[in-house]
Amino acid sequence: MENERVKKARKVKEKILGNNILDLMEKKGMISKELADISGIAPSFISRIIHNQRMCISLPIAYKISIALNEPVEKVFTYKRTNSVKK
Repeated sequence: MENERVKKARKVKEKILGNNILDLMEKKGMISKELADISGIAPSFISRIIHNQRMCISLPIAYKISIALNEPVEKVFTYKRTNSVKK
C-alpha cells in the first residue's frame, strides 16, 4: 500500500505554458463558439484555456481542441514537464 502512495506522489504532469489557439483560430477564420461546438467543450472553459487561466488541462481536452483545429497538440500548446508532489 505504501509503494502505491509513493508512485502516485511522483507522478509527472505536463504544465501548460501557453497556447496558440487564438492564432490558429484566426488563420482558420474560426470563432471560439465554433471551436467549442466542434470540440464539445464548454465555451467558458475554452475561453479560460485561451486566456491562460487554466494552465493544467487533461490530455483528452488538449486532444479535442487540437482535433477541432486540425493541428497537432504540440502546435496548439506549449508545455513544460514538472514533477508533482502530493502529500
